[in-house]
Amino acid sequence: MEVARVKLSDTTEVPFRCDLFVLKAIQDKYGTIEAFERELVGMYKKENASGGKDQYEMREPSIEALLFAFPLMVREGFRAEKEENGREIPDMNDMQLVLSIRRDYRLIAEDIHEELRRCFGVKKKNSPKKESRPILMKLKQLILRTYK
Repeated sequence: MEVARVKLSDTTEVPFRCDLFVLKAIQDKYGTIEAFERELVGMYKKENASGGKDQYEMREPSIEALLFAFPLMVREGFRAEKEENGREIPDMNDMQLVLSIRRDYRLIAEDIHEELRRCFGVKKKNSPKKESRPILMKLKQLILRTYK
């Protein structure tokens, strides 16, 4: 599978990937992927919502959520590129990575959200076809034919 890339500036882009390691880290910090996603897109519970369902309002994306997930996803992207293409992983810490961002943080948040959605949309290739008859039924028929 090709590794997605995210632009840090007009001239620099890096690989990034959302996988189970990233999802686990997000879940450990935010409790649920959904809670993280809401912060990432800027959807917050209204403070004075009266009774019934939770009400949300749109605000700016959480920079904390962005700064948490972005380095994780880039590290996984570099790791995947090394695994798939043999490319070396640059010696860059999280702070250097974040400081190299020259795009609006809202665009970076959108890129992270898109990769998060892509992560949940992957379908397995060559999945086995579902058996029309259960294996136990096949075994039973085979045994009955053998002893007739």
